[in-house]
Amino acid sequence: MKKLIVIVAALLAVLLIAGCASAPSGPSASEMMSSAKGNAPDGSLIGQGTGTAGKDKDAAAKKAQDNARFQLVRAMTFIVKDLVDDAVAQGRLTSGTGEEFRQSVNTALSRSTLPGATKVDSGFGAGDVAWCVYYIEKGDVLKIINSAVNAAKEVVSAGPFNTNNFDAKYGPVAAREWKN
Repeated sequence: MKKLIVIVAALLAVLLIAGCASAPSGPSASEMMSSAKGNAPDGSLIGQGTGTAGKDKDAAAKKAQDNARFQLVRAMTFIVKDLVDDAVAQGRLTSGTGEEFRQSVNTALSRSTLPGATKVDSGFGAGDVAWCVYYIEKGDVLKIINSAVNAAKEVVSAGPFNTNNFDAKYGPVAAREWKN
């Protein structure tokens, strides 16, 4: 009888340990996003995002998509900041007007539907973490920023502000933040 109790206890211990040790397998969301980024065109801005929402996979996927698109907007706000800083440094905008203008452009960017944004891929990694990767090609980024600039000019008088040196500002942001 003692042997049976010891055997049952040992079997239960093995099952308990095996049950606790079972971790989600497969590639992580980060690994999947890194792989997907390689499918975006060279020179494009990349936005990647993850999301979790318990057992609601649809909500997790929506969070991942929203986070990826937010990263695209975030990259464009860096470009706009650099363009506005240049305009202030060159005396085309005052620092107060430049800041107000930058905020107006960023507001317009945040409301943008991001025309030209293309989903590279999405899915679920280990642990049911949703992931999503978007890209926007350089020409579409310029169109989106110009549209936001025009909307901001209706709110703030920005005088001769333009995006003529966009190329000089785009490259460092694309290289620093995503893929160039």
